[in-house]
This record gives sequence, structure tokens and C-alpha cells, in this order.
Amino acid sequence: MQPTTEPKGFNKNPLFYAFTAFAIGIALAELSVLTVWLIVSAAAVVATLLLSKRNLSGVPLLTVFIALGAVSYQLSIPGPMANSLSALLDSGRIPSDQPLEIEGRVLGSPQQA
Repeated sequence: MQPTTEPKGFNKNPLFYAFTAFAIGIALAELSVLTVWLIVSAAAVVATLLLSKRNLSGVPLLTVFIALGAVSYQLSIPGPMANSLSALLDSGRIPSDQPLEIEGRVLGSPQQA
């Protein structure tokens, strides 16, 4: 049986590089904000499409996976609840220069410290 020959530029493990780039994006996600990663991802997609006919789309494609890893990490971070006290004070719905009185009921037993 004759060994099969792969075409030039063929890679047997393309997902390894994609997963590695995705993990690098997750690791780099804390360095920047979500908007930057979305812009990088969009630019890399455009570059990949433009360079796809020249067999040069590998680097922009890896950049897409890095940016997608960062975006997925940024989207997984929960933000403050809209009705939390800190969100109400930050938005100015409750003035921070006046005393605040909170009324409510305790539904469970107090937590031990």
C-alpha cells in the first residue's frame, strides 16, 4: 500500500491550533474590554475573507479564535444586578449625598460569621 500524500499546507490537527488560540484569548481577556475584542474579531474575519484565496488566511483565522475566546470570557462575567444598591447608586437613581433608609423582611435565619 502506498502512503498517501497530503496537499501542501495540509494540517492533520487544525482544531488543536483553534483551541489553543481560543485558550490564549481567554487568558488575555482581562487585559482589555469587550469592545476592543469585538473590533479585533471583526477585522480578523475581514482579513481572513480577503486572504482566503491566497492561502494566507491562517494568521487572521487564529486571531479570530483568540478574539472569540476573549469575547466569550468577557460575556461570561456577571455584571451587577440592575436592582442592586450599587447599581442604583451608580446610575443616580438614588442620590448618594443623602441618607438612605431600607425597609424589608428577613426571610431566613442570620448567617453565622
